[in-house]
Amino acid sequence: QKQDTFEFLFTTHYKELYVHALSFVRDEEEAHDIVTDVYEYVWRNFNKLDSSVSLRPLLYTLTRSRSLDFLRKEKSVPGRGGRVSGL
Repeated sequence: QKQDTFEFLFTTHYKELYVHALSFVRDEEEAHDIVTDVYEYVWRNFNKLDSSVSLRPLLYTLTRSRSLDFLRKEKSVPGRGGRVSGL
């Protein structure tokens, strides 16, 4: 059951989540990594998720959150668009 449901979620939503992440980070590899991370999270926490509700909103929320986390980290790294404070 878990494997089947997970495969369904992956095949049904991967591409749209990838495009969603890409709209934030504008880097294909990073978008792929973010969506992979989202699916790893869902796999690890699958038994804790409420199976009576659609997981699509959760997938989008996780993707957005991880994309924004990536952008915050990018800003704080010198030479990657960010500034070092105090210099």
